[in-house]
Formats: sequence, C-alpha cells, structure tokens
Amino acid sequence: RLFAAYHTLRLISYNDATHSCGLPIHQEMAVGLASAFDASTLIEIVDFGAGMAQESRCIAEILRVKHGRTARLHLFDIPTPRKSLLDFTCRKFDGFQCIVHDVLNSTKIPPLAHAVFATEVLEHMYPPQTMGFQEELARALVPRGLFRGNVGDHG
Repeated sequence: RLFAAYHTLRLISYNDATHSCGLPIHQEMAVGLASAFDASTLIEIVDFGAGMAQESRCIAEILRVKHGRTARLHLFDIPTPRKSLLDFTCRKFDGFQCIVHDVLNSTKIPPLAHAVFATEVLEHMYPPQTMGFQEELARALVPRGLFRGNVGDHG
C-alpha cells in the first residue's frame, strides 16, 4: 500500500512545463499525422516508456479536437500502480482507446504504428537493447510515420 500511495502522490505532483500540451512540437506532429494519412485511418500511437503518456495523449487530443481524427494509444511501461490510473484516465476522461502493455512481458511494437514516442527511456537500455529497439521500430513504423525520442539529463 505504501508503494501505491507513493506512486499516486508522485503522479499528482508532476507539474512539468515540458509536458504541457499544445506546444509547437505537438501541433506540428498532429498536423503531420493528420496530413500524412487518409482521413479514415485510425492513427496508432505507441508510447514506449509511457509514464503517464502526457505527450501521446496530447497528440491524440489535438488530432481529435483540431483535425477530427481518431487515435488508439499503445502504452508500454513497467507495471506500477499508475498504469491502472492511466487506464482509468484514458477511458473515463480522455475517451481514447488505450492499450497498456507490460514491457517485462513484451516490447514488441504493434505493426502499423503511425507515431512512436520514446521519452526518457532509451538511456535506461543497454546498447544491445537499443539496437533491438531500433530494429523493432523500423519494422513497425509505417512509411511517413513519426518517431520522437529524447534522453533525460539526470546529471
């Protein structure tokens, strides 16, 4: 219980302006996705190391509100109590279809990913894992798909 309470409080305390929705990069990515794929295409967004999936949920919201598009989110992360909270948030508040994947069981990215996010996750991988992820990304990302990754500065 203490572990679950800690993670819940940690989630609530996130107030990081870098995760604000609607930054120019979010707008540009949503425009890119909306214009690259037919209007009937369900946009498949993969968030690898999702945390609370701030960026992928933001892009999905912009796609829905400004472009009339539908997205499905595939959220990959380690199992923590926040995954249940994230699943609940997606269903009850965001209205997105979110599929939460446990990376301890599988890191296989669903085929036909239109966008893949890897936010502050690559620095936690060993070089062979990173190479495997790159190969998996190349297999899954559709032509004209988008990839956005970054590594955190924990120094």
